[in-house]
Amino acid sequence: MPKVSVIIPVYNVEDYLPQCLDSVINQTLKDIEIICVDDGSTDSSYEILKDYTQKDNRIKLIKQKNKHAGVARNRGLKIAKGEYIHFLDADDWLELNAYEILYGLISETCADLVKFRAYSYDNKTSELVEREYLNIAWIDQKYINNTISIDIDLKNTLLLPDSPWSGFYKRDFLIKNKIYFDNFLCVNDVGFFYRCVDTEKKIYVSSEKLLYYRENNEKSLIGIRV
Repeated sequence: MPKVSVIIPVYNVEDYLPQCLDSVINQTLKDIEIICVDDGSTDSSYEILKDYTQKDNRIKLIKQKNKHAGVARNRGLKIAKGEYIHFLDADDWLELNAYEILYGLISETCADLVKFRAYSYDNKTSELVEREYLNIAWIDQKYINNTISIDIDLKNTLLLPDSPWSGFYKRDFLIKNKIYFDNFLCVNDVGFFYRCVDTEKKIYVSSEKLLYYRENNEKSLIGIRV
């Protein structure tokens, strides 16, 4: 059993995919599996993924018709064998010690879910921008580097970021409670988040900034939807 399963839905991200994959295969925590689900890409993303499987045997590649990120994440989760799960978007990337830090935090706190902070990268200006949402700045700061749950504080729990990539999950927790993503074009992660916080009694909120979230990406679903 690997310590971490990284699940990456991939759709037409040829410009950003190598940066994402490089940040995963070069993690300081080596005991990971990397599940890439190509969601019917029409650019060179699938060819890039095939090339990376030759570079690193930890990468598992799945190809499906375009069914959107929720279905792709669910498919990856069903075959994941890791003790813990991280869902990474293919146009984002990680600090190279991200999984080492998150594995240490979730093991030490015995939480089933860790929420962490992220940097916002403006794709148009190439600048890092401070975002309150990504900094988890909306909750009472007494919960930073501490635990929270609906039973303790409903209001602040629901102010946590609902993005799946800002969480690090115990796989058994997701499987046992049948927590999966909705089959929607966009915002398939909102229901997933509410199912997690409604079920979980102990969420650890970390001050660590471990991920770079790409904003103003015109090719993303958020960027192209009308």
